[in-house]
Amino acid sequence: MLNYLDTILEEIKEAKEAEVSFGKEFGPYMLLIDYGKSLLPLPKEHKTEKNLVTKCRSTVYIIGGRDGDHINYYGDSDSVFVKGELAVLLKTLSGLTPEEIISKQAQEKLEKFMDEAKTYLPLSTSRSEGFFGMYEKMREIANGLLN
Repeated sequence: MLNYLDTILEEIKEAKEAEVSFGKEFGPYMLLIDYGKSLLPLPKEHKTEKNLVTKCRSTVYIIGGRDGDHINYYGDSDSVFVKGELAVLLKTLSGLTPEEIISKQAQEKLEKFMDEAKTYLPLSTSRSEGFFGMYEKMREIANGLLN
């Protein structure tokens, strides 16, 4: 569960090493921006107050629905960097059960990921709060979809 975060962290480390070794500026930032580019736009009818993430300075919308026992999430943001963070969360948590998403293990794994990512990306407090605000919205959706 949540092994995708390890893959992402490794890619962020590699992007930072390339930045240092080859002078590629902003490698880890560009990597996250590229993740965000993979997201499909969220249809306008889903960009409602109900789907808005309130604990993020950027405008972020997240929706989710059950697919059998699992939840699939979709989302969008007006910020290219935040969209990258959102893409990481969507890929990490989509396909998990509501119980897995709201578990203490998931929260701890996301906290560990963010702590480690900060060593390669100078993430501000507000960026971290936004990341966890998006996760909180996903937990809220998962709680609403429990049997």
